[in-house]
Amino acid sequence: MNIFVGNLSFDATEESIRDAFEDFGDVAKINLIVDQETGKPKGYGFVIMDNVEEAKDAIMALDGSAFLGRNINVNQAKPAGGGGRRGNHRQSRNHRQGGARNQSSQPKQQQNS
Repeated sequence: MNIFVGNLSFDATEESIRDAFEDFGDVAKINLIVDQETGKPKGYGFVIMDNVEEAKDAIMALDGSAFLGRNINVNQAKPAGGGGRRGNHRQSRNHRQGGARNQSSQPKQQQNS
Protein backbone atom coordinates (compact mmCIF):
# COMPACT_ATOMS: atom_id res chain seq x y z
CA MET A 1 0.00 0.00 0.00
CA ASN A 2 1.24 3.48 -0.86
CA ILE A 3 0.99 5.79 2.17
CA PHE A 4 1.12 9.59 2.04
CA VAL A 5 2.99 11.29 4.91
CA GLY A 6 2.54 15.05 5.17
CA ASN A 7 3.53 17.93 7.44
CA LEU A 8 6.96 16.39 7.91
CA SER A 9 9.74 18.29 9.60
CA PHE A 10 12.42 19.36 7.14
CA ASP A 11 14.80 17.39 9.39
CA ALA A 12 13.02 14.11 8.59
CA THR A 13 15.16 11.51 6.84
CA GLU A 14 14.37 8.23 5.16
CA GLU A 15 15.95 6.49 8.14
CA SER A 16 13.83 8.32 10.74
CA ILE A 17 10.64 7.63 8.80
CA ARG A 18 11.60 3.99 8.30
CA ASP A 19 12.15 3.65 12.06
CA ALA A 20 8.63 4.98 12.78
CA PHE A 21 6.87 2.80 10.21
CA GLU A 22 8.82 -0.40 10.85
CA ASP A 23 7.18 -0.60 14.27
CA PHE A 24 4.14 -1.81 12.30
CA GLY A 25 5.77 -4.00 9.62
CA ASP A 26 8.19 -4.15 6.73
CA VAL A 27 8.76 -0.98 4.74
CA ALA A 28 9.40 -1.64 1.05
CA LYS A 29 10.29 1.90 -0.03
CA ILE A 30 10.39 5.51 1.15
CA ASN A 31 10.25 8.51 -1.18
CA LEU A 32 10.77 11.96 0.35
CA ILE A 33 9.80 14.72 -2.05
CA VAL A 34 12.34 17.50 -2.63
CA ASP A 35 12.22 20.71 -4.64
CA GLN A 36 13.78 20.04 -8.04
CA GLU A 37 15.56 23.40 -8.17
CA THR A 38 16.87 23.71 -4.61
CA GLY A 39 17.03 20.07 -3.49
CA LYS A 40 15.36 21.08 -0.22
CA PRO A 41 12.62 18.89 1.29
CA LYS A 42 9.02 19.89 0.61
CA GLY A 43 7.71 18.42 3.87
CA TYR A 44 5.96 15.34 2.55
CA GLY A 45 6.68 11.93 1.14
CA PHE A 46 5.44 8.42 0.56
CA VAL A 47 5.99 5.11 2.32
CA ILE A 48 5.25 1.80 0.62
CA MET A 49 4.32 -1.17 2.77
CA ASP A 50 3.49 -4.42 0.99
CA ASN A 51 1.28 -5.82 3.76
CA VAL A 52 -2.05 -3.95 3.64
CA GLU A 53 -3.04 -4.74 7.24
CA GLU A 54 0.32 -3.53 8.57
CA ALA A 55 -0.02 -0.38 6.47
CA LYS A 56 -3.51 0.28 7.85
CA ASP A 57 -2.21 -0.20 11.39
CA ALA A 58 0.58 2.32 10.72
CA ILE A 59 -1.89 4.84 9.29
CA MET A 60 -4.22 4.52 12.27
CA ALA A 61 -1.41 4.86 14.81
CA LEU A 62 0.68 7.57 13.16
CA ASP A 63 -1.91 9.94 11.69
CA GLY A 64 -1.88 13.08 13.82
CA SER A 65 1.02 11.87 15.95
CA ALA A 66 4.03 13.98 16.91
CA PHE A 67 7.08 13.24 14.77
CA LEU A 68 10.22 15.37 15.07
CA GLY A 69 8.23 18.20 16.62
CA ARG A 70 5.31 18.24 14.16
CA ASN A 71 1.96 16.45 14.02
CA ILE A 72 2.10 14.46 10.80
CA ASN A 73 -0.70 13.58 8.40
CA VAL A 74 -0.70 9.92 7.39
CA ASN A 75 -3.22 8.35 5.02
CA GLN A 76 -3.54 6.06 2.04
CA ALA A 77 -2.13 7.82 -1.00
CA LYS A 78 -4.47 8.62 -3.85
CA PRO A 79 -3.43 7.57 -7.37
CA ALA A 80 -1.42 10.19 -9.24
CA GLY A 81 -3.51 12.45 -11.45
CA GLY A 82 -6.77 11.15 -10.09
CA GLY A 83 -8.66 14.00 -8.63
CA GLY A 84 -9.83 17.50 -8.70
CA ARG A 85 -11.39 19.40 -11.56
CA ARG A 86 -8.22 20.62 -13.22
CA GLY A 87 -8.07 21.33 -16.89
CA ASN A 88 -11.66 21.05 -18.08
CA HIS A 89 -13.32 23.28 -15.52
CA ARG A 90 -15.17 25.33 -18.13
CA GLN A 91 -16.25 22.27 -20.06
CA SER A 92 -17.59 20.67 -16.88
CA ARG A 93 -19.53 23.81 -15.98
CA ASN A 94 -21.00 24.04 -19.49
CA HIS A 95 -22.04 20.42 -19.36
CA ARG A 96 -24.00 21.05 -16.15
CA GLN A 97 -25.81 23.91 -17.91
CA GLY A 98 -27.02 21.73 -20.72
CA GLY A 99 -24.07 22.20 -23.05
CA ALA A 100 -24.47 25.88 -23.86
CA ARG A 101 -23.05 28.82 -22.00
CA ASN A 102 -26.14 30.91 -21.65
CA GLN A 103 -29.03 29.94 -23.86
CA SER A 104 -31.29 32.75 -22.70
CA SER A 105 -29.03 35.49 -24.08
CA GLN A 106 -29.19 34.18 -27.65
CA PRO A 107 -31.84 35.88 -29.82
CA LYS A 108 -34.73 33.72 -30.91
CA GLN A 109 -35.41 33.38 -34.61
CA GLN A 110 -38.83 34.49 -35.74
CA GLN A 111 -40.72 32.39 -38.22
CA ASN A 112 -42.28 34.14 -41.19
CA SER A 113 -45.62 32.70 -42.25
